Amino acid sequence: MHRFINQLNVSITTNRGCNLRCEHCYIMPHVFKDPRRMSFDTVRQVFDQVEKLYELDGNLHEVEWEVLGGETTLMPFEWWEEVLPYMLDRVEAFNQRLKNPGSLNFISNMMIQDSRYFDLFNKYGKHPAFSLYTSWEPDTRRFGARNKLFPKFLENLDRLDVRSITLDVILTQAVMELGGAWVIDTFVPHGITDFSCKMLSPYGSGKAFFAPNMTSFEAMSKFLGELAAAKPAHVSYTPGDEMLSSLFRGSSFQCNGNFYYDLSIEPDGFTHFNANQTAEEAATGGLEIRIDDPDWARKVVYENAREAAGKLGLKHPECHQCEYLRYCNAGWWHYKVDQALVRPFAEGDCAGLRRHWDEKRVSLDGSIHDISAGIHRKEMRAAVSAGSSRRDVGGGPSRTVVAESELLGVETFLALDPDVTAIRIDRDIAFGKQITERLVYLDALGFEVSITDAILGFGGEGREHGTGPCISKADDGQLETVLLNQVCGVHARATPLSDNQVIALASRNAQWTFVGMMRDAATALADEGQERDDGEWNPDSGLVLDARNEEMFRWLLERPHVVKALAECRTGRITEVDTAYLTGLKRRVGRERAARASMTATEAEKTQPMPTLPLRRSEAVLA
Repeated sequence: MHRFINQLNVSITTNRGCNLRCEHCYIMPHVFKDPRRMSFDTVRQVFDQVEKLYELDGNLHEVEWEVLGGETTLMPFEWWEEVLPYMLDRVEAFNQRLKNPGSLNFISNMMIQDSRYFDLFNKYGKHPAFSLYTSWEPDTRRFGARNKLFPKFLENLDRLDVRSITLDVILTQAVMELGGAWVIDTFVPHGITDFSCKMLSPYGSGKAFFAPNMTSFEAMSKFLGELAAAKPAHVSYTPGDEMLSSLFRGSSFQCNGNFYYDLSIEPDGFTHFNANQTAEEAATGGLEIRIDDPDWARKVVYENAREAAGKLGLKHPECHQCEYLRYCNAGWWHYKVDQALVRPFAEGDCAGLRRHWDEKRVSLDGSIHDISAGIHRKEMRAAVSAGSSRRDVGGGPSRTVVAESELLGVETFLALDPDVTAIRIDRDIAFGKQITERLVYLDALGFEVSITDAILGFGGEGREHGTGPCISKADDGQLETVLLNQVCGVHARATPLSDNQVIALASRNAQWTFVGMMRDAATALADEGQERDDGEWNPDSGLVLDARNEEMFRWLLERPHVVKALAECRTGRITEVDTAYLTGLKRRVGRERAARASMTATEAEKTQPMPTLPLRRSEAVLA
């Protein structure tokens, strides 16, 4: 199934000191002793480098920003007095290139010791890019014994005159007991305009807090339903509002931590890949990346590949053929990494909160994004665009192919000559990354990619190269993911497998779940519209014949020889609904082919030399 994420989340950590000691905090406790503070120069570098990253990675479409600590208001007030308007100007300028503008989320625990901050927040409170962000948990000693500081928290909220104030509600057992309606009634009168409801992070001091206070996913969905029913129309909340957007517009859903990049930049400029993991728990790669590194952007793309590959690939067993998977991406990112941690809480619902997705779907009363129609419109526009932008004959760029085994190490890999446009994968593990991770990097930078038969297990033994051993066959799990990502269009550009390689992989690995789905899909396409024996056609793979698998069906329809090779003889028949879907899909794909052919013919006519006409007699005399 096609899955997509396209957002860059930038967490700028100005300082690590904090004036509270919440029991659930994801920050490692010793980090609070770090005295370092971010300089203005580092802030400038962050924005400059993120702009380079956005230009480098063609998969990014949205950018969100946040500043956090520790407690951000423990920075000198004069520093923020100068830096805050600068940040807002940079965010606003960056938003000019985005279809969906991002915000600067200023995160504070609201236990503010310098009252001048209230004037600063109110001064910029109506700025379109500014949003205040705070959090509340009743069971973490956040506000001291018996919550004695809670009234002060509410008083500080009342001092604000800000357009957008988000309250981060952590979904613990105590919060479930209070209920969604109680949360709305308590905080909306104090100016909260958005509720960001998140699950517990099992990091930092939160590891000990997790098991005794974690609640079931079924209880979370119930709480969100109560909150949605109780909130006024002008108040928003996640994940519910993002669920509605995904279902109505077909947009990506990322509030559960599935950002394509979740960059965390420490006060000294050190960069890692998850703001919920700090110090020894930090998600880093083999390279130390600092914001003043001239190659920061390329290194970030490379080292983030492991996180991105996991976010696009990992899922829970119950995610198989779930209609929401393309959007929710299997739920909270941290729970996909350690699935055993959350299995005790999954009875009655899943980590993606399917029950709440169902509620949002019902609330739309059928106004659901038509995946098939959306892809068809995109393909028709692409046909016209390709024709209008096609280069003249002979004007295309030269193609230089480099094999990974020819490169000396990660530094060489990251500093490829600009003339190199294609990479041949001929190693299992290379430069510290598995194949699926390297494909994320190569796809982001737009390289053409191919893969050798030996890596797929089609011949050849392990052999030595200058950079180390070449393993003749990659791990089956890696290869199945490569196959799935290509057929389902998970990567925009990286398509390493030839059609013959796909057929060979499928023929030799019938036990793979995705191969079973491909075979069932090919069988349905081959037999659609034909008379069959009585009885229902029940695919062993659990494949559903509808738009949730649109990209796979389209990939197969463009390759009838692959369909012929993979289709199997089955008894039974597909339903009329299934037949109608496949018939409609074939019709749309046919129109797209015709549009591409028409544009190709038109462009070919434009490139033909002007015909030589016979000279008139007067012209011949003059000649």
